[in-house]
Amino acid sequence: PEDPDVLLQLGVLDAKRGRFDRAIRYFEDAAIVDPSFAAIAWYEAAGVALDRGDLEAATAYLERASVASGSVAARERAAELLAALRPAPP
Repeated sequence: PEDPDVLLQLGVLDAKRGRFDRAIRYFEDAAIVDPSFAAIAWYEAAGVALDRGDLEAATAYLERASVASGSVAARERAAELLAALRPAPP
């Protein structure tokens, strides 16, 4: 599909079904097909990475989401979650 909304929905469905690698690919494709979907796509990808226990990948996706084009709400949620995942400075 070339519709970023469809790609996002397919990613969400695959994530719910435990098809994490495919879900990530759908989110990546959505961000590429239409950069105005990038923030929400990277945020969703971070959620999948967290579900897999991959904190490093989740952090990388959240960093991308926090500065990506698109949804202001997704950027803000990504920045908040990113701050929560990072250890507090000594």
